[in-house]
Amino acid sequence: MKSDSQPLDPDAFQGFTPGPWSAQHATGEVESDEGRICEVDQHDLYDDNGEREDAESDARMCANVELIAAAPALLAECKRQREEIARLRDALDAAFFAIGRAGGNTLTSPHRAAWETARAALAGEAPAHE
Repeated sequence: MKSDSQPLDPDAFQGFTPGPWSAQHATGEVESDEGRICEVDQHDLYDDNGEREDAESDARMCANVELIAAAPALLAECKRQREEIARLRDALDAAFFAIGRAGGNTLTSPHRAAWETARAALAGEAPAHE
């Protein structure tokens, strides 16, 4: 598991049960067409007498089950977004170099700075000139 400060590598996730997954709120289970994926621990939802503790704990468990069930769709969307960013980066590079060729390869500093800023944004980084 990666920490929050490290970028997530969607390609690192291989071999899991394909989606879609579904959330079963009554049992705290996540299921797929192939069977049970996991069960969210419901221990904290009950008091010593076996009664439900509170609605907040129940809502949190349901939200956790929903988030886990959404994992395959979230991973697919993450991969799609990375592909789109790569496509945009390539288009930006092509436009930048086409502008340079049209201007006799004399791109001005503001043009280069704008290009570097856009590339950094697409890479999720701070621009180098800041």
